[in-house]
Amino acid sequence: MRGGVELARAHPLLGWGSGAFNAEYRRQEHSSSREATSASHTIPITVAAEQGIIGFAAYIALLVLAFIRLLRGARGSPVRAAIAAGFAALVLHTWLYAAFLEDPVTWTLLALGTALAFPAAVRAEDEEDAAAALNGHRREPVVVAPTTP
Repeated sequence: MRGGVELARAHPLLGWGSGAFNAEYRRQEHSSSREATSASHTIPITVAAEQGIIGFAAYIALLVLAFIRLLRGARGSPVRAAIAAGFAALVLHTWLYAAFLEDPVTWTLLALGTALAFPAAVRAEDEEDAAAALNGHRREPVVVAPTTP
């Protein structure tokens, strides 16, 4: 991790570029390809070294927005809460092993959480209609009769 932090410090604003971690680590540390591949083991350090502060800020924004998407409304849905918990575990895992963006589980959990958010909104509207019907109020559709000249 030390070598990755040093890479990030060398080019703090824009980093070394996408996918440059292995090559730059090998060059600066005079190490083998195998050592460079396993050098970072943490996505925040890899992102900071490759993308600099700007890319790291984008990574943090992605995490914040993803957690907002997955956690909003999850309290009332055990399935959505489980998906949010799985995503949180995946993020923690990628802080120890750098594979967040490449891991299809990341995108699967985000897609499932997003897909499950929409039926919840529709259900809330249906529940309002059901409550109104129980109270004797019915939302009647508005029918516009054609006019004849």
